[in-house]
Amino acid sequence: ATVFPQVIGLAATWDEELVRAVGHVAGIEGRAVHNNAKKLGIYGHMMSGLHCFGPTTNVNHDPRWGRIKRTWGEDPFLTGTLNSAHIQGLQGGDGRYMKMAADVNMFGVHSGPDAIRTHFSADITDRELFDYYMP
Repeated sequence: ATVFPQVIGLAATWDEELVRAVGHVAGIEGRAVHNNAKKLGIYGHMMSGLHCFGPTTNVNHDPRWGRIKRTWGEDPFLTGTLNSAHIQGLQGGDGRYMKMAADVNMFGVHSGPDAIRTHFSADITDRELFDYYMP
């Protein structure tokens, strides 16, 4: 598989077309993995290529969060723009078939403490929600 910079590094380019192209390559490679898995009779296996865990949609607001490298940074507009481009590249533009399905993860207000992230209460004010996570 082709290796690209981490998402935070791609975000530093502010280059929507570059991120779309990265998604395009990953989508083609995912489809190739799927075709090979199907040929080998392991179609439907979790790693058979048509499903991608990502991109991460959450904005980063705390550098201590362990998943910062998987985010586009702290700018909500940049995050939305680059996520859209990446998903478009991954899934392709064919109206009938997707290259692969992007499983967008870690939506807004998810960047809580890792140790308790499955059961903590993400209490934030309306101002924080609409200024930072959903401008």
